[in-house]
Amino acid sequence: MQLAVSIPLIVCLVTSTLPLEAQDRMQSTAGPIARGIAREAARLTVDQTASSDDVEWSRVRKLVSGSEIIVTIERAQPVERRVARVVRVVRVDESSLTLSNGQVVERVARNDVAEIKTVKKGTGVWGHLGPLGGYFVGALSGGYAVGLACQAVQGRDRCDSGAFLLGALMGGISGGLYGLSAARRETEEVIYGYKLVR
Repeated sequence: MQLAVSIPLIVCLVTSTLPLEAQDRMQSTAGPIARGIAREAARLTVDQTASSDDVEWSRVRKLVSGSEIIVTIERAQPVERRVARVVRVVRVDESSLTLSNGQVVERVARNDVAEIKTVKKGTGVWGHLGPLGGYFVGALSGGYAVGLACQAVQGRDRCDSGAFLLGALMGGISGGLYGLSAARRETEEVIYGYKLVR
């Protein structure tokens, strides 16, 4: 597929640099294969830009009503050139977004949207485990680590369960606190970015 796109692209780049007069002569004497390659190259470049934009907008269309997003809007006025704000989705269609900030419902055209980010809480392993899972993982690993360290220093038969319990307490508290902070952490993911050329 890449080869099929690369060859017409190279042909277009090479032929576009020829002088206009030579290009006219070449097109008139070019055979059906050369004309077909030029036509397909033009079609592929248009299709690729349209399809990549449609793929991004399809991710926006999958947003459910009430989803919290961060929208960056391009405005023509110099006072508000680029506005970013946190809003909730009301409705999405092919040409626009309907948004609400709790008080005002606004419809924004697709061409005015520069970027859309979703806000997710608690991503990653620790974010999914949360404080309770963090406590258990921390207690198990802390108890095991301190128990092994005690046996390495004191000898195998001199350590009782006190070292394991102390390590479990310390590991459980630190794992629970880390799980709590990871579960509350918010991450932003860009799902739509319209590159404006101005």
